[in-house]
Amino acid sequence: MKASKFSDDLQKKTDNLVRLSGHQFDWPDLRGERVVIVGMGSSYFLGQWFSRRLQMLGINAFALLASSRDVPVLADSDVVVAISATGQSLETVAFVDRVDSPVFFLTNNPAPPIHSRHHVVSMHSLPESGGVASLTYQATIAALLDLEQRLTGQIVSDSTFITAAEATSWIIENQADWHKEILEQVTGGEGIQFVAPLERLSSAQQSALMIRECPRIRAESSEAGDWAHIDLYLTKNHDLRVVLFAGSPWQEQVLDWTTERKRRVVMIGGNSDRVDFSLRYPHDDDELVALLTETTFAELVAAKLWSEQ
Repeated sequence: MKASKFSDDLQKKTDNLVRLSGHQFDWPDLRGERVVIVGMGSSYFLGQWFSRRLQMLGINAFALLASSRDVPVLADSDVVVAISATGQSLETVAFVDRVDSPVFFLTNNPAPPIHSRHHVVSMHSLPESGGVASLTYQATIAALLDLEQRLTGQIVSDSTFITAAEATSWIIENQADWHKEILEQVTGGEGIQFVAPLERLSSAQQSALMIRECPRIRAESSEAGDWAHIDLYLTKNHDLRVVLFAGSPWQEQVLDWTTERKRRVVMIGGNSDRVDFSLRYPHDDDELVALLTETTFAELVAAKLWSEQ
């Protein structure tokens, strides 16, 4: 892992989204009774996101950490999707090795160390030289949305990725307008929490991971509704900073507590007179664009802090 190469990867995010637009991934004709998604880290974050989307569309689906001691009972009609950007995540490869039926292995590695009975599906991402999942994170979303279309018939417009590319380009080019605000959240208190709607919880999880993985600073993630049940307690006696991704019907509950306890909040993708700073960017009202785009804020800050160490 290298800070300078991670920064270089981030500069390729716009091109990567354009590359992914309209790409037909190598999924076979999948019409299973149930969809099981396994992975670790960022891959698991998106597995959770994807399984929830399928559940809301009436498909029996669930996500499982590949480190699970047990393999669930699988029927012949089950579709098992394993995700590993490098194709070498030890837990994911070991899980796949224990599954007798074919597994669809989504990876950016053309030759992962798995048995020939399994099927490799390319992420079609530009290569990552920094060792941190950023470009492949985008590509995983694109591949899973393509799978969703095949399973449900619901179409995701190719323009979504072009619009997300425009939004990402704006974020990168206008860092001078927002960088200080996010940087202060990350470094100015006793920890930072990224809080997001359930539909985009992966954005909070991935953002917190970037701050932990690169500059090695304490960062956590939470879903906006659940925050009021498990995380608000720390705001009473800790200078806990919050980055709130807009869009949850429960975000006002978060702001009730942070306002009362005078905790600093930056909101991304929305406006509120109850936060210290509201950060808007083009097309932030489109949920899929936000999903593909909003982690860029934490990634860029993480890259800068990492390079300064």
